[in-house]
Amino acid sequence: MLTCLGLIFAVIALEAWPVSRLFWSRFAAQPIGTGETAAIAISFSAVAVLTGATWAIARRSALKSLAHLRV
Repeated sequence: MLTCLGLIFAVIALEAWPVSRLFWSRFAAQPIGTGETAAIAISFSAVAVLTGATWAIARRSALKSLAHLRV
């Protein structure tokens, strides 16, 4: 459960600034610069990699646990 909370915290931390920047750029009609666009893309990519890695690790752990249940 603590691992899940850590994942949620990490996703929120990585997406807080990019989402707010995208929202305010539309609200204030200010264009986003190239550097900010790259930072936003890196942040969203990091979230995708983190989520995928978490899924893969959890899947591997679950399969090992299921294998131990077979007798």
